[in-house]
Amino acid sequence: MNRMLFANLGISSEVHKMKRILVILFVCLPSLALANSITYDTKDGLLTGTNSGLVDRTSEVINATGFKGDLGKIFFSTGKLISGSVEDGGTFAAGGSFTLVGNGFDHTHKGIDFTGSFSGPVTWTLVTLSNGAHQYTLTGDVSGTWFNGQSATGFLSETTLAGKGVYNGDGTLQAGMLTLTPTATPEPSSTILLATGLLGVGALLVKKSSSPFKKAEWPTAHTSTR
Repeated sequence: MNRMLFANLGISSEVHKMKRILVILFVCLPSLALANSITYDTKDGLLTGTNSGLVDRTSEVINATGFKGDLGKIFFSTGKLISGSVEDGGTFAAGGSFTLVGNGFDHTHKGIDFTGSFSGPVTWTLVTLSNGAHQYTLTGDVSGTWFNGQSATGFLSETTLAGKGVYNGDGTLQAGMLTLTPTATPEPSSTILLATGLLGVGALLVKKSSSPFKKAEWPTAHTSTR
């Protein structure tokens, strides 16, 4: 019985390893991982702004669909102010630049994940809260390319508080959210090659996981089980 138990334990360990490796492969391979929208939460950025545009170079990505932790940073700049004012709210032109950088947390991609720009006007909205504080919210659409070559579109929203005074060109990000959605699917040939590779890895691990049966001495009709 002990030998049977050890054999089963060996199989369980190999299956666990196989599942872990396959999960890592799916996370790291963008062809499959970027099939749906991904939502990122951001915080602690410093949003600076003038009539030339709004700039954020320090926002931290703290959550993403399926992941929690220190995931990376967002850097962006808008086009110039085209209506309204920085102090009272207005609209900034499309363009500028937008970059999402990952730090490799928990097997995610390390380096530039997404790069692009604002695809339409960026809205800068002022709301006066019940306590007299001034809250500014930036919203805008972005478009660009994932690190694997897929095109993507998205939407950014960031909120900052200026206290009871007006925004004077600097504001700490209170909360932010970015949603990115791929606009192109992987090429069939790439998907087939990827699937073949995954099946090969799975088959190899399954083969290895069967080895405890061969090595264990199973009881037979002529073996005492006492």
